[in-house]
Amino acid sequence: MTPAKKAAKKLSKKVSVKTVSKTATGAAAQREKAAKAKAKVKATAKSTATLLKAGLIDHEMMTDDHRKRVAKLKPEEVKALVTAKKKLGFTGKLHGAGADFF
Repeated sequence: MTPAKKAAKKLSKKVSVKTVSKTATGAAAQREKAAKAKAKVKATAKSTATLLKAGLIDHEMMTDDHRKRVAKLKPEEVKALVTAKKKLGFTGKLHGAGADFF
């Protein structure tokens, strides 16, 4: 085998190895991104359930805008809302006509 053919063969192996590793890295990044999205959905569902159980939201009355705002709440913020409701004796809802929270 000539030196040129050896170099071409070696270069072709390097390219294929890089392509495979980039593809594997891309797949891993996609899995990680999907896992983060799944965790966010799970956290949002948990926040919604907590607020619903505390009586702060009414699922039938919520608009898409309200759902987006609840999805942005951090678990600590949800906990703070429930605690504030208990301490202040709040009896209304967080959304809808006359609501001050949203």
